[in-house]
Amino acid sequence: FDTYSPNKKVVDKDLGFIDLLLTYFDMEHVGSRTFNVLSSGQQQIIIFIRALVQSPELLLLDEPYQGLDWVTVKKCNYLLTMLLENSDVALIFVSHFAQEIPEIVDEYYLIDQGKLVKMEK
Repeated sequence: FDTYSPNKKVVDKDLGFIDLLLTYFDMEHVGSRTFNVLSSGQQQIIIFIRALVQSPELLLLDEPYQGLDWVTVKKCNYLLTMLLENSDVALIFVSHFAQEIPEIVDEYYLIDQGKLVKMEK
């Protein structure tokens, strides 16, 4: 959740989803470690997983792939597509790099001199 000590009780369903996501990213071994001892890439993936586990109505990802290798970026985008394509979750994805944007994104905007400009896909 959004704090180091969650005020929301973690239920078995959440734990199962977390375990599944850790396995997907080949990170089962980090499940018992504290956040501060993880590498920066592992921390980035944990933050990404934390956002997904919350089951939000609006998922706002601001530069979620900073510092991740291209293979991991593709895994993240595939996962986002699989999780969101048949859901009611709205996704706002912020990136400086067009190649990072998941296929599931259907509207693109560019901030140009302080103005929001809609781009063609």
